[in-house]
Amino acid sequence: MDPAASVRAHLRGLTETQLRVVRAAAVLDGSERPPSAPAGGPGQVASAERVGALAGVPPRLVPAVLDGHRDDELLSVDGEEAFHAAVLAATPPGELVRLRTRAARLLNDEGFASAEVAGHLLPLPRLDEGWMLGALRDAAERAGRTGPRSAAVPYLRRLMEAEPEETGRVRTALELAGALAATHPAEALDALRGLLDQTRDVRLRASVAVQFAMTALAAGDAAAALAVLARTDARPAAEPGADAEDRALRGTVELAFLAAGLHRPSAFPAVRERARAALREDPAPQGSAGLLARALLAAVEGESAREAVDLVGRAVRAGGAAPRDWMRARAAQVLHLADEPGMALEMLDLAMTDDSGCLPRWSLLAERSMVRHRLGDVPGAALDARAALEAVEQPGQGGSALPFVAWGCVRLEQGDTEAAETMLDRVASSHLDHTLLGRIPYLMARARIRLVRGDAEGALACALRCEHGLAEAGLDGRPWAPWRPLAVTALVRLGRTSEAAALAAEARELADRWGTPYALGHALLAAGTAAEGDRRTEFLTGAVEALSRSQARLDRARAELLLGGHLARCGDTAGARRHLGRAHETARRCGSPALTAGVREALAAAGLTGPGPAPRTGAATRPRPCPLSGTERRIAEAAAEGATNQEIAETLFIARRTVEMHLTSVYRKLGLGGRADLPDALRALAPAPSEPRPQTGAR
Repeated sequence: MDPAASVRAHLRGLTETQLRVVRAAAVLDGSERPPSAPAGGPGQVASAERVGALAGVPPRLVPAVLDGHRDDELLSVDGEEAFHAAVLAATPPGELVRLRTRAARLLNDEGFASAEVAGHLLPLPRLDEGWMLGALRDAAERAGRTGPRSAAVPYLRRLMEAEPEETGRVRTALELAGALAATHPAEALDALRGLLDQTRDVRLRASVAVQFAMTALAAGDAAAALAVLARTDARPAAEPGADAEDRALRGTVELAFLAAGLHRPSAFPAVRERARAALREDPAPQGSAGLLARALLAAVEGESAREAVDLVGRAVRAGGAAPRDWMRARAAQVLHLADEPGMALEMLDLAMTDDSGCLPRWSLLAERSMVRHRLGDVPGAALDARAALEAVEQPGQGGSALPFVAWGCVRLEQGDTEAAETMLDRVASSHLDHTLLGRIPYLMARARIRLVRGDAEGALACALRCEHGLAEAGLDGRPWAPWRPLAVTALVRLGRTSEAAALAAEARELADRWGTPYALGHALLAAGTAAEGDRRTEFLTGAVEALSRSQARLDRARAELLLGGHLARCGDTAGARRHLGRAHETARRCGSPALTAGVREALAAAGLTGPGPAPRTGAATRPRPCPLSGTERRIAEAAAEGATNQEIAETLFIARRTVEMHLTSVYRKLGLGGRADLPDALRALAPAPSEPRPQTGAR
């Protein structure tokens, strides 16, 4: 006989009291709590007291009934879970709703974990008591906080169906889409697309459109992102009646539109013109997003790095809601372009702590890998790149070049050219067509591989494709993409020295305007590669000095390598040993086997037996830092001892974003890569003023 039919036959032989007890026990032990949700609550859920209360029978009668069924042959064969499922299936629908409602109320009153309560609420056809929505929301928040964000999906789906007001329904749907984005981006887009069709409120619809766009970008569909944002009506800032919220929302839409445009180079000229027009309409934007839109536009236009960084700082300090994860990621993008990788790393770290964010984790990990690479943290870049690659290769994830590019760059740094090229070969051409800022590092990595293999023509072609991609977006002649030194190296190897010199001169002109040590250092590297004799010495020395003011430690080491090799050929053995020794020590500390091997080859070619005693590193040779303010010093010391930003903010009675702003200022002043560098840097400073420091209970 079918097991379910056996259970039904068995139930027909029970008395009314026994049947009520069995049904109550099945309801209490057979709730629809998702498997990922933690069980919780004081004691066993289906205790005799609770079963009795739910069944409406004296608790003393419950054990005999339940023990009798546990000894029954039917239960022993099919298991208790299957038995409970069959009991629930045989219970009349109206009675089952009544029992589940009473069970949820009973457990809620007793203080059970919200997951246990919500397990009884999920299957109810109506949630018409106010506390029910609160219990579901608490279950969703706890599930997303203690496990993967996808654990909150069942609760959020039910909440979205039950929310009586459009505002609450839209906000819940945005949370649901964010929880789905990490593992099921296509489902997230479907949910947001349906929400766009249903939402009539202009402000709410704009918020939905922005999240749709960010999710679509992560899924590799920049065209869909741009199409939705182009149709989004955010109230113009100059329109009569526009308030601060309208202006802030307009800034959010424009920031999203700019970000999407950078994923579609052919569309970016039109996107840029729209952004410029919006900024003219609102010369004093409200909130973080409008300032970040200005910062991103200033960064990609390549006019002034300092202006772009200052705008990010103003955005961090701006009032209103805290920036979302995708906004912080765009801020990190600006800071990376503007030669502030330490600040960019802090922004990405903050973005990854956003429990309500809409970006998949692999997207942030890939960007963080590239920033760590710039900082000279090759092992850290490898960890992030591997994690990003593993995540993006899961079924249902969107197409993106960046995880493959990040891992390819790491493998190149590790000296495995074959593995690097294999990884870059996995990048689909469609991925590159839809990302401007991802295409540049891809092509530069390709050019470096060609140079290692002696293919100067191939390296030159890859480097020049960087300029072609920028030209397609209307951004040719921008200084933040250091492809020119690679092109100059290839031209010199091909004997085209006049072309190399002209390209190097162009690089210096652009770098002077942009104003960052990183851009200037690479421009001087290009000039030194194209020059001869004393002029080469002068340019390469300038490149080392410029890159010493940057946080790009590996780039500085490469400049030291070039200068040291040149000095050795000029007969300056002492100078060669000094610079090659520094390059070797930096390459070793950064964890770059490829660069370390290159330095050893240069030492051998110069007839030097080894790197020699490396110059002292750390406090003794650290460039003299800019002085910190009293507040910066107190915050930096608390952070160095392990206090979180939130702990520091609570201790000093300031906003968390104020702490973030001060920390990024500290990193910039001291030339640090991030939090881990604070202890050594602070020890190298003069004694702090005698003023109270926050006691945060740092870990």
